[in-house]
Amino acid sequence: MANAFKSVLRESDIVARWGGDEFVALIGEGGERAAQQIAARLAGAIAALRPSTLAFVVRASVGMCPLDPSLSLSEALDKADAALYEQKKR
Repeated sequence: MANAFKSVLRESDIVARWGGDEFVALIGEGGERAAQQIAARLAGAIAALRPSTLAFVVRASVGMCPLDPSLSLSEALDKADAALYEQKKR
């Protein structure tokens, strides 16, 4: 899982395990569009972790929030957490 994140995220991005299969990512540059592109690439990288020899599927839910200087860290994490639960509903 760490290699999947490392292959997609940039130095300006921050990711943290939020609990279980849940992660939050604060996207350092590029705004909402960059967050959506990174989310799509990350989904592909995680899907590729499924070796044919395993009898289970590797999954993760990731909530992303573009870093915004007007938000406190707590507010950014709250937005990422809300995005995480929106993703889980899909």
